[in-house]
Amino acid sequence: MPLQPAQRLTVALVTLVGVATAAHLTVPPALAPVWAVMAYSSLLAFLALPTGLKNRLKTAAAPYLYSGPSPTASLATAMAGLDVNDRRGDAVRADLHRKTARVLDHLAELDVYTLNRDGLPVLEVPLADAGDLDAVAQTLWDESIHVTLAAYPLVPRDRVGFRLQVTALNSDEDISRLNATLTRLAARYPLRRRESQDAVSEAGVGGAGR
Repeated sequence: MPLQPAQRLTVALVTLVGVATAAHLTVPPALAPVWAVMAYSSLLAFLALPTGLKNRLKTAAAPYLYSGPSPTASLATAMAGLDVNDRRGDAVRADLHRKTARVLDHLAELDVYTLNRDGLPVLEVPLADAGDLDAVAQTLWDESIHVTLAAYPLVPRDRVGFRLQVTALNSDEDISRLNATLTRLAARYPLRRRESQDAVSEAGVGGAGR
């Protein structure tokens, strides 16, 4: 997606700041790349830079607590979001819940276990074999299904898997393609089954009492 004029200006300013910082710290510019990523708000999400420069900024740069008020653009972003919520927030949330339910129902039909029990649009799907994560991730990537990976040791071995997030921008066609991909994935790799997970949970409860 092409950057809007304001975003191009922000990236340009961040680039200038990065080069200036590198020069001030006598770090060769080629060795001190500074990247900025725009979040869904008007503020920057994070900076990616060499460890030495990062550690320097941690001590030399004043924290946000001591900075000025939030930029006007950030306030405008928040107000625009509240306006959208007033006009069609309930309709968007109802549609998002319906699409999430389609995915949850399909996982239930496949007898695939998910940690989601509240119907929220974040669905975590554990694998039966943690060693399959790389292959599963590649398969999803090839299908243009973008997920968050839950890898060991970031999560326990029995929680290794992937996390799906349904958004308001996903169409019903997107959900159908996702469900078809999950069907092929379940046929190719052993995903955690609901019955086996229930047995593990019951054994854990019994073990805790002994």
